[in-house]
Amino acid sequence: MRINTLALGEIEYTEEEVLTFPNGIPGFEEYTRFLIVGRGEAFSYLQSLEEEGISFVILNPFDIYRAYEFELSQEDQDELEIRSEEGIEIWSIVTLGKQPEQYTVNLMGPLVVNTVSRLGKQVVLHHSPYGTKHSLVELIANSKEGE
Repeated sequence: MRINTLALGEIEYTEEEVLTFPNGIPGFEEYTRFLIVGRGEAFSYLQSLEEEGISFVILNPFDIYRAYEFELSQEDQDELEIRSEEGIEIWSIVTLGKQPEQYTVNLMGPLVVNTVSRLGKQVVLHHSPYGTKHSLVELIANSKEGE
């Protein structure tokens, strides 16, 4: 199958790569079918398969902030059909600015993806120390200091 996206051009994919976010993403609830493009790159993309103009820049938060941690509620685990840690991916949405110093990372709303069930959800960590606009440059700098 193929989709012609605004940001990434034409993408070829298989049905096995499609992720379903049953409730969509907050603010984009009507879109439930997505594809992750560019796994293994510094930045990846969560591309809507229902609207070619909707994609989110994402990254693995553990690559830039090793101390990142949170507990997933049993309700969220059940909703995502999580039975073990196998096949679980955590992503954070990046908001781009005009300069890299303006890039921010949402650590309060991680995207949790079960690649086994192919289900995903943006989880909101209400009672956590994380915010929605952490400086990407600062997170990277702080991560390197801790090495």
